[in-house]
Amino acid sequence: ALCLSRIVRVVLHLVTVVVVFVSSALFFVVGLPAGLFSLCRRVISARCRQFLRSSSTTPAMSAADGGGDSEEGWVYVSNEVLATWMRSSEATPVGKLSIIDMRDSDFAGGNLVGARNVPSARFGAVQVEKLVQEAQREPRTYVFHCMFSQVRGPSAASEFAEALAESGNPHKCKVYVLQYGAAGFLSKFGRHDDLVENYSTEGWGDEEEE
Repeated sequence: ALCLSRIVRVVLHLVTVVVVFVSSALFFVVGLPAGLFSLCRRVISARCRQFLRSSSTTPAMSAADGGGDSEEGWVYVSNEVLATWMRSSEATPVGKLSIIDMRDSDFAGGNLVGARNVPSARFGAVQVEKLVQEAQREPRTYVFHCMFSQVRGPSAASEFAEALAESGNPHKCKVYVLQYGAAGFLSKFGRHDDLVENYSTEGWGDEEEE
């Protein structure tokens, strides 16, 4: 059963990559705006990375596991661990905490306190360079996420982590992706004013904990 599940998952990822690649190629032929083409490229890259991770027999370590950087330059962080970091500046692995929210029109409904909304449709070389320059000034812990941390968040984190590594990363900044994204975090901590702001009860679950 485990083998069959893995085969199905691999096939689904391959189909997704092919569909997105063909779609982006067709858009490019008919004249795709630079922003949308960049978004399609990031989707393809993220899906390829997800395929490689799902095909691996070794699960990716998370911040809660004490794992180091993955091949993508980042690891997952759980809701509970991020909540601890947000509540105590001394709990972060490195320096200040910077949360980067990659959601676009789905940003409404609530966001993590202190998060910077950087819509994925506008995320490119300029935004990456600004983050790298910030990281060169002082040590920081970066956490990227989107709604579910499936494509936009991981893709942006990978781009930033690569650029950060190329810069030499003098302050040893760390890069993470919030596991399950905003949807998971808001469902769990939506009513906690110290963690979430602009929260709306519509569309979110009721699994909150202290």
